[in-house]
Amino acid sequence: LGINVEIRYYPWERSLFSANHGKTDADLFRSTVDHEKYPNLMKVNVPIGNVEIMVYTKDIQLKITGWDSVRSYRLGIIRGIKTVEKHTQGMRVERVSSFEQAFKKLNHGRSDLVISTRITSLIVLKKLGFNDIRELQPPLKTIPIYHYLHNSRSDLVPRLEEQLRSMKARGEIKTIQDRILQRLLESSNE
Repeated sequence: LGINVEIRYYPWERSLFSANHGKTDADLFRSTVDHEKYPNLMKVNVPIGNVEIMVYTKDIQLKITGWDSVRSYRLGIIRGIKTVEKHTQGMRVERVSSFEQAFKKLNHGRSDLVISTRITSLIVLKKLGFNDIRELQPPLKTIPIYHYLHNSRSDLVPRLEEQLRSMKARGEIKTIQDRILQRLLESSNE
């Protein structure tokens, strides 16, 4: 669109707060927003990707058929991944603060499975060198991701939606995502 953009990285909740209060113009790459809590954010209604919630294991043979298929196992989950927290209520879960902690516990046999987001998990597993931990298919859940703009930028929403639809149709969004994932995986070796 010919608009210069400055990206700032904030913790998840602070990012929403800043965008909702107009301290920043947008909150990028987010699945859902509680509109009662953040009424000033408008969704750019073209998904720019997906977050896949995956199951990781070291030695369990398991057919993934939904959330109930993991119920009988000791689950490692990362605090703050709301979808995972919601769907594992009542199960044997141990919450940890980081992906690294979750996978180290799995590697040492202190949990049976880790349930987490695919991209970050792949990066962390590569960084830790845990080659014997594998990802089980299919995803437990696939969540579309959107950008959210502050109401003061509402004039941009239709233009962004048109541009993103065009980029998606040409395969540009997928190309960008693949390039970023490759870069992230390469940098996890450092």
